[in-house]
Amino acid sequence: MSTSLPELLQQISRQTPVAVQLGLQRVETLLQALGNPERQLPILHVAGTNGKGSVLAYLERVLLLAGFRVGLYTSPHLHRINERFRLQGQAVDDAILGRLLADLLHRFPQQQATFFEWLTVLAFCLFREQGLGCRKGGAPAVVLLETGLGGRLDATNVVQPLLTLITRIDWDHTDYLGHSLQAIAGEKAGIFKAGIPALVMAQLPEVVAVLRLQAERLAVPMALQGRDFTCCRSLSTGSEQGDWQYQEGDSTFLLPAPSLPGVHQYDNATLAVAALRHLQRQHWPISDQAIRAGIASTHWPARLEWMHWPGKPELAILLDGAHNPSGCRVLADYLQGLDGRSLFLFAALRDKPVQEMVTILAPLAKQVYTVAVGGERALTAEQLASFWHDAGCAATACASPEEGLQRAAACASTRIVICGSLYLAGQLREFLQNLAGK
Repeated sequence: MSTSLPELLQQISRQTPVAVQLGLQRVETLLQALGNPERQLPILHVAGTNGKGSVLAYLERVLLLAGFRVGLYTSPHLHRINERFRLQGQAVDDAILGRLLADLLHRFPQQQATFFEWLTVLAFCLFREQGLGCRKGGAPAVVLLETGLGGRLDATNVVQPLLTLITRIDWDHTDYLGHSLQAIAGEKAGIFKAGIPALVMAQLPEVVAVLRLQAERLAVPMALQGRDFTCCRSLSTGSEQGDWQYQEGDSTFLLPAPSLPGVHQYDNATLAVAALRHLQRQHWPISDQAIRAGIASTHWPARLEWMHWPGKPELAILLDGAHNPSGCRVLADYLQGLDGRSLFLFAALRDKPVQEMVTILAPLAKQVYTVAVGGERALTAEQLASFWHDAGCAATACASPEEGLQRAAACASTRIVICGSLYLAGQLREFLQNLAGK
C-alpha cells in the first residue's frame, strides 16, 4: 500500500459515507481495535463556537516554554492538512502521517468512517507513538484537543480528559447542533465528564443555565469567568503599557497584553490562564514566568493577521477567519477602532447565516469583492454579491480568490479585509506568501 499522504487522504475520502455524520460508534470501534490509544494520553479538551484555536495556541506556547512535550490536534487547516497535527509546535511531516494512516487503512480496509473520524483516530495513534502517554527523559507531556463540530457527538468526545474548557458559545452549525442557543450549548456541554473539572468562558445567561445544569448532573466542578475568575484591564499601575490582571478569589496575577490582536483575546487568554493556574495547583511544573512569556508571544495565523501587498507597503491586508456572526462581530469591533471604511474580499459557505454576517460588516465596507471557495458547500460569488447589494454595499463577483484580491489591490489605497471563510483566508495567505517569495 502507498504511504503517499495525498493518495491516502483520497482513499479515506472514498471510504467516507458523508462529509458530516455525527456519532461516536465508528470512532469507538476503531479505537477499541487499536487498544484505545486515547486512554493513554493526558488530555485537555476544548469546545465552543469561537476562540478554541486561540486558547489552544496560548496553552501550547506556554507549555512548550515550561518544558513540556506537547501534542496539538485542531481543525480545520489553512494550507496543509499536516497543520492539524502538531508536535512541539511544528506540523507533523508527510512521512509520519502517511505511514500511520497507511497502517490504519491496511488494518481496516472495509471500515467506514467520516474523513474527520479517520483523522481523529490518526491523531490519537500519532500521539501515542510519539510517547505522549508516558514520561520520556523526565519531561512531562500533554495533548491539547479541539472538538471539530459541537461536542457531545463529536469524534474527539471519546476521551477522558484531565480538564475541559468551553470558549464562547454562539450561533453556528444550526443544522447539526440545533436551532436555539440552549440546544447548541447542550451539545457543547456534552464534553463534560463526571467529576472532571471544567472551565467556562463568560456566556449569555441562557447558555450558563444549560452548562450549569449539565455540570450538576455529572458532579462537574465548573468554574465560570466573571464569577470564579476574571480579567481586569483597567489597571492604574503596571510594569508596562497593556498589562492586565487575572483574578481568582483573593489571588491576582499581573500579565502582559496578549500577543494576538483584538480585545476578545483578553477573554481567550483569561481562559487559558485559568487552565494553567488549575494545572499549577495540580503540581504541574509551570512557572509564572512561562505563563507571562507565552501569553505575550503566541502566534495563530489568519486571526486578525496583518500582511502587505508586495511592492505596495502602504496597502495593508487584514486576514481573519471570521465565518459566523460571532466572529464577524469581533472583526467589526476591531475595525471600528481603525480609521475609515475598508475594501472587503468575502466568501462564505451556504450553511452559514450569511445575511446576518453581512449585516454586521456592511457599515464598515466601502466596496466588496465576492468569491466562491469551499467546493460544493460554497455559495457562488454572484449569490454572495446579492447579499451585499441588499445591505446597501457595492459588490462585485469575481471568478477566483486571486482575481478578487488583485482587483481589490488595484483599487484600494490603504486596507483590504479578507474574511467570511477560513478556506478563503488560508488560500489567500498562501498566495500572498508566494507573491512575497516566502
